Amino acid sequence: YRFTHAQMEKDGIIVESNVPENRRANIFFNITSPSPGTFIIALHYKGREKAILEMDLKLDDLLEKQKDDVQLLDLEYVQLNVVRILQLLNKTFAKRKA
Repeated sequence: YRFTHAQMEKDGIIVESNVPENRRANIFFNITSPSPGTFIIALHYKGREKAILEMDLKLDDLLEKQKDDVQLLDLEYVQLNVVRILQLLNKTFAKRKA
C-alpha cells in the first residue's frame, strides 16, 4: 500500500517532518505486512530504486507505546502519531469480517 507524504500529513499521521518542503511532493511511504502483526514502513523518494529508510514495526510494540502514552514514532525524517498509524494499519490490513 502506498501513501504520499501529503496524504499522511493531511490525515494527521505525520506530526512533524524534516523533509524539505520542496521535496515532500516526491516522498511516499510503502507499507507492507509480510506476516500478521508485522509491518514494514518504507520511505521512498520518487525516481530512486531503493528506500531511503525502512522500519520494521510490530503491532504489539505499537500497542505497547499507545498503552504507555507514547505519542510519537520516530522515523528519522518524520514523526508519526502512534494512534493514527495504528488506525491506518488496522483500516488497511484488518481482515474483513464476513
